[in-house]
Amino acid sequence: MSTFYTGVDQQRYDAGEKFLPMNKFLKSYTPPKTSLEEGVTTSYGIPNTNAFINSSPRGGALQAGDINFDDFNRITTENYMRKQPTPFVDATYDQKIQDKFFGMPTWEQGVNPVDAGEYLAAGQDIPLELTRAGKMKEGWQNTKEGVAAMMGKIPSITGFLNKFGVQNFDSLSPLDQAFIKQSSGYRGPTVFGENTTGLNVDPFGRNVESLFGNYAEAVRDDFGNLSTALSPTGKIGSKYSGATFNDVTGQFEADDEDDPSSVAAAKKANQMNKMNLSKWGFDFKQINKQKQNEKIYQDRKADIARVQNKVNQEEAMINELASEKDVTNASGNVIASTVNPSVDPSYHGGTHNPHTETGWSGSKQGGNSYSRPGTEGAPPGQHHWADGGRVGLRYGGLLSIL
Repeated sequence: MSTFYTGVDQQRYDAGEKFLPMNKFLKSYTPPKTSLEEGVTTSYGIPNTNAFINSSPRGGALQAGDINFDDFNRITTENYMRKQPTPFVDATYDQKIQDKFFGMPTWEQGVNPVDAGEYLAAGQDIPLELTRAGKMKEGWQNTKEGVAAMMGKIPSITGFLNKFGVQNFDSLSPLDQAFIKQSSGYRGPTVFGENTTGLNVDPFGRNVESLFGNYAEAVRDDFGNLSTALSPTGKIGSKYSGATFNDVTGQFEADDEDDPSSVAAAKKANQMNKMNLSKWGFDFKQINKQKQNEKIYQDRKADIARVQNKVNQEEAMINELASEKDVTNASGNVIASTVNPSVDPSYHGGTHNPHTETGWSGSKQGGNSYSRPGTEGAPPGQHHWADGGRVGLRYGGLLSIL
C-alpha cells in the first residue's frame, strides 16, 4: 500500500492507477470511476473549499471549519497594498537629490567618494540611500497617508457613498478608515451562503464597506458582546456547568480535568458553539489588527514629535544667529531683521523671503506693538502659521498632520 499518496491520489492508486503522476502534475486527465468519493478536508480551513477565491465549489454557506483568518487577511492585505501609491520610492534621481525634509536632505550618496568617482566616470548615477531625515519623511508619509490620513479614498466605497449623497466614511476616525480599507477585498461566500452582491464582506456576512455603518466599530461591538456571552455568567457560558471559556485558547475547557462530567461539558460546549468560537477567534485577530494600527500611529506620532523638537531647536538657533545682524535705530529698536516672528514672538512684521536662512525678512522688534491679523485679543506671543520659514511645534508643525 502506498504511504506517500493522499486524497484523490491515494484513491486513484487504490483503484489500480499505480503509475499515474500525482494530480498536481496532471493537466486534463479523466480518471477512471472509483468506488471512493474525494472528501473535503476542513481541518485547516479555506484552501480545500476555494472559499476565498470569490466562489465556493460546494455552494451554500461556509461552515465553521472553512473560516480561516490568515486566508482572509492575505487577500485583503494584498488588495490594500495594490491601492497604495509609492511617490517617495518612485521619485526620479534628480528629484531625490533635491528633496529635503524640513530643510534637511532626504537622500545621500550610498558609496564612498572613490567609488562615486567611478560611477561618474562611467556616466552612471551615484547610488543613493535614505538619510535619517529621509527615513523620518518616509515614516511621516506612512503616518499621514497610511494610518493617519489613510492614503486617500478607496474609489469603490467613495463612489458608492457619494452616489447616495452619504459621506459616512469620511466622518469615521482615521484609524477606523484604515482598518476598513485593510479589511476590504473579500467577495467570497459567507456563513449565510454565496455572496451574490459582489460587495466586500467578511466571512460572517458583515459588510466591510457599509453605507451607514462602521465595520471597525461593528467588529469591536460584536467581539465584546460575544465575549460577554461566552463568559461563565453569559448567555452561552452559563449553560455549561463544569466548563469555562478560556479567552487565551479560544475554547471551552473543563474546570476539573479529572471529572468526567466536567470534561464532557467542555466537549459539548465546543461542539455546540463551533460557529460562535470561530467568530470569536476571527474577531479576536481583527481586534489585534486594530490595536496594531493604533500602536503604529502612536509610534509615528512620537517619532514626529522628536523630529519636530529637533527642528524647533535648530530653528531657534538659526534665528538667534540672524538676530546678531539686526539693524537698530538710535533708540535701540530693531528696524530691520530676518528673525521669523513665528519662532521668536518678540519680533513682529516682515514678509516671507525664501532667500534668507530663516525664510523671513523685514521683521522688527520694539517700538509699536504688532498684532498679526486674526490674533487680536490672543495671549502674548500667540500667532497663526508663519507665511514662510519652518513652523515650530507649538505653532502646528509636523504634529498638525495627526
